[in-house]
Amino acid sequence: MQSLYQVDFSCMQEQFLREQEQYYLLTGAFVHLTPKNLAGQSKPLLHLDLSTIGLDELKDLHPCNCKLKVARDGQVEGFCGFFDVEFRGSATNPANVVHTLTTQPTTSTSTHWGQQIFGFFPPLEVKRGDVIDCTVTIKRQRKNHRLLQLEGHFILYGAKSEVGQPVKKDERKQNFFID
Repeated sequence: MQSLYQVDFSCMQEQFLREQEQYYLLTGAFVHLTPKNLAGQSKPLLHLDLSTIGLDELKDLHPCNCKLKVARDGQVEGFCGFFDVEFRGSATNPANVVHTLTTQPTTSTSTHWGQQIFGFFPPLEVKRGDVIDCTVTIKRQRKNHRLLQLEGHFILYGAKSEVGQPVKKDERKQNFFID
């Protein structure tokens, strides 16, 4: 803009870069993954019973935690979110057979929901047997309460030291957005 139109936009550079980072690097992206895209076994992070949970409980969810064991050497470029739903009927009309709908990464027939991925920039360098301690808090976004944000805290632990304690290799705190 400066060279072509002699207009100086440098005063907006910081806000522009923050906006681009949030949109391109920190906002979940819709994907269809397969199990080979995963660095290890998936673990549940949050369980909700939609037939009993109240609106106030949904507004104030507590941090969710899980530990993920890495299955192979390489890079972990982010984490993947998906859901399972069990159709059990209701207390007054229970289902004779429970049916489960899963949106997990698969090589067979997938659903139209797919998964959401949230990237690590730069990726985590991992070895087989490393453990990622994940804590995620799901909240509403301030600007639009219909959209969600994930406050993530990830600690990568490597092999245990001589005294038997896991060695911290990396730590990330990041907010991610779902638009």
